[in-house]
Amino acid sequence: MSLLLLFFCTCLFLFSKTSNAKDTMVQKEYLSVNQTLVSSGQTFKLGFFNTNNTKNLYLGIWYKNITPTFVVWVANRNHPLTDSAGGFTIANDGNIVVVNGSKIVIWSSNLSRSVGNPVVQLLETGNLALKEGLHDSANYIWQSFDYPTNTRLPEMKFGWDLKIGLNRYLTSWKNVNDPSVGDYTYGMDLIGLPQLVVRNGSIKKFRSGVWNGIQFDGILNLRPDEIFNYTMVLNTNEVYAAFENKGSDPSVIARESMNEEGILKRFTWDKQSMKWSDMSMFPRDNCDNYNHCGVNGICDIAFFPPCECLRGFKPISQHQWSVNNWTDGCVRNTSLECGSDIFEPIKGIKLPDMVNFSVNKSMSLEECEWECTRNCSCGSGCILWYGDLFDSRSFSDAGEQRLFLRLALSEEEPPISEVEPPVSEGEPTFEGQPTSKAMKEKSRVLMKVLLSVSSGVLFFCLVIFLIIWKTRRTGGVLNVKEGQKEDLELPLFDLITIETATNNFSHTHKIGEGGYGPVYKGKTSQGQEIAVKRLSKDSGQGNTEFKNEQDLVVSNSTQYPSTGFLDLPIFGRRAATPAQQIHQSELTHSGQSASLNAEAASPTVSPAVTSPATSSSARDYNTDSTAVVSSSSPVPQTDTTSAD
Repeated sequence: MSLLLLFFCTCLFLFSKTSNAKDTMVQKEYLSVNQTLVSSGQTFKLGFFNTNNTKNLYLGIWYKNITPTFVVWVANRNHPLTDSAGGFTIANDGNIVVVNGSKIVIWSSNLSRSVGNPVVQLLETGNLALKEGLHDSANYIWQSFDYPTNTRLPEMKFGWDLKIGLNRYLTSWKNVNDPSVGDYTYGMDLIGLPQLVVRNGSIKKFRSGVWNGIQFDGILNLRPDEIFNYTMVLNTNEVYAAFENKGSDPSVIARESMNEEGILKRFTWDKQSMKWSDMSMFPRDNCDNYNHCGVNGICDIAFFPPCECLRGFKPISQHQWSVNNWTDGCVRNTSLECGSDIFEPIKGIKLPDMVNFSVNKSMSLEECEWECTRNCSCGSGCILWYGDLFDSRSFSDAGEQRLFLRLALSEEEPPISEVEPPVSEGEPTFEGQPTSKAMKEKSRVLMKVLLSVSSGVLFFCLVIFLIIWKTRRTGGVLNVKEGQKEDLELPLFDLITIETATNNFSHTHKIGEGGYGPVYKGKTSQGQEIAVKRLSKDSGQGNTEFKNEQDLVVSNSTQYPSTGFLDLPIFGRRAATPAQQIHQSELTHSGQSASLNAEAASPTVSPAVTSPATSSSARDYNTDSTAVVSSSSPVPQTDTTSAD
């Protein structure tokens, strides 16, 4: 019986808890500080929260299943509830209100008319909506999406309802523990062409650039992707931006929030790491800071310093620019000559801010140029700017959008083939010295040339390395057709043949020694007499001496008509190079020899050989290399080269 009663009580508790997790509230219902509403898909929760363990309570909306808690909307942000006896309800006139323990209203939706049968519902989008009746699903009398705090959510309209003068914009929290209105705002600016602007009070800190019919020209990365569509609505009734889930994965959670320092970030929730992942941030860099380079300056983050004057302009203060202070901006080199001025197109630019301008949407490019020419204070473009230009920056991927900059006729740039681009006075370089866009273009070209040359050198070195590596991998034997095509066909002797002929370089076969190394006599198995000179490990001679003696023998070829050069194979890291055949008696003259062997590898690699009588089975082929003299080949007319 007791077990049955316990089961009944447990079921009753679960039922009651589930019943409280509803998404709607009607008039005369009361949501206390410890109760909540939950959206139908269990994504969002509405209730009271406090920050940093303070007694101040706020009615807000946050993600139900994300930790730590992130609040996306706050109702009474400037008027916290300070007692736990207060709550949230629908007043008699239909307004939704937050009241304290004394039933005094501290926050209200402030409707201008009464509402019959009011119902408030927390939607799965995170929107808190007030409507008439349970079944009116589209016509909202009031909604939290029209009064955002510091966060934009998908499907939220961000901008203006021109019919009723409603402006939907973000305001930062005062600090991380205080949701009251902070210093920064972020909203749609309708002066001229629409653009998104962050302000600190009344001072502009960042702007998106104007809407050009395709995108905001200063935030090029906010384009449709695989997850979200970004839309812009611009008509006589509404001007707003929005982003929404395409539906490929409806469970993707995203938001755009502005922190207490005025930094905008767009996030998605990573379900695997259980963390927020950054998608974008603004401002991204110094060039996003409003008017970073001053009036008539242009910012290019690809260079340092990033600021320079527009063509035809120079710094107002060269000293300030030399210390990287660009706030004063630039002034024209030459005053405009009304009627004879030219227009210079600039591509890939964030259009200047809408200050001192006029817009004529029906005017053609030619008509616009003519109109601008008539007005001596006109600046540039199909939108006419007058006076100074503010907050321009360069983009490498800004498409074909062009700004036509008005210049005096004397500023016209001659063809680059005729005259080198001039260095405009005061335009900055890395050292703060004058430069120009043309010089920056030169730098790009020079960089490309250097990269091409470097690539060629690296490729050449790689080919040489592969040739050396292949030579050593094949035991040091080069193909006669590849290495000596210009020479006569010469016989090859391997080391075993030479060692057999000299009885393993026996001391009894030694007939002399010079600076290059010892000289041995020998006889091949065919009875051919030979003389062999072996490079000593202690010798400082090598290829150069070999070449000299080779040339000497060639020059004396009339005296020794039977002399010739022979190629020997290369063993390990030691190279046997072409040898000179001479008469054996010649070997006795002052220790001279006409055959030299070149050392083809680093002398630090190979071990020294202490005994010339090493057996062939224990022979180390990374030792002294060998050259041979034979009586079978004529003298070639060209020098042979080292095998390495």
